[in-house]
Amino acid sequence: MNYGINGKRFKEATGLTSKTAAEKLRIDREKSLVTGQVHHLTQQKVAVGHAYAAYLRDCRANFLAVKTIDASRGTLKKFFRWSGLATIDLFTTAKVKDFFAYRVKVDKLIQSSLRRNREALHAFFNFAKGLGWIEKNPVTDVKAPRIPDHDIRYLRLGEIAGCLKAVQGHLLEALIACAIYCGLRRGELCWLTWDDVDLNEKKPLLHVRAQEDRRRELGAQGEEEPSGADPQGARSVPREAADAGRRNPVGLPVAGGLPLGPR
Repeated sequence: MNYGINGKRFKEATGLTSKTAAEKLRIDREKSLVTGQVHHLTQQKVAVGHAYAAYLRDCRANFLAVKTIDASRGTLKKFFRWSGLATIDLFTTAKVKDFFAYRVKVDKLIQSSLRRNREALHAFFNFAKGLGWIEKNPVTDVKAPRIPDHDIRYLRLGEIAGCLKAVQGHLLEALIACAIYCGLRRGELCWLTWDDVDLNEKKPLLHVRAQEDRRRELGAQGEEEPSGADPQGARSVPREAADAGRRNPVGLPVAGGLPLGPR
């Protein structure tokens, strides 16, 4: 097997008959020689405190959000104090799993919080691996917790009345009433204009534009206009929402982001 390092060629007997196996061994040998300095750093057994301080400095240097840094700091402190290990090369996948099991049992951590803890530890050990302080990230083999899907929660009648009472007389009273009684999403609500509202009918109507209609309106402002737009949908407006609209005729936003005042 022939391999090179620092411009010099070396020859080594392997006893292998497979060219594929010999080539793989050659690449691994060159890689280990090139990263000899990295392996040397690994043998230095970097202290946890030193790695922790260097990681926080790197986070600040990369302009991470203060909230993100604070969350990572809290997770790392708990992990290091719980483990009691002096150098980062001593951390194993089993140790990380035991820490997560401890946090679930003692701190009653939910799946979403456990997932954020894993992300913080994974980022720290990736940083250490990049500097050559460890050869493998111990968090990689720890499966991220799956966050279960939550059931859709609907407002009860008492909650609806309380919500409308809380916003009575507010500038957004009509919008909130439309969202509650017509089942509008926030995006649909923000795209309404006064042309979509008809309060003069015996049964007031609210025209909700489909996604393709919104894109076509944007296309008129310079973007490509898609084809096959869906027809507009119409939803009946309950009398409570219509009355709120008459009491408080707010300016509804249009596609360009500018409010269109009441007629």
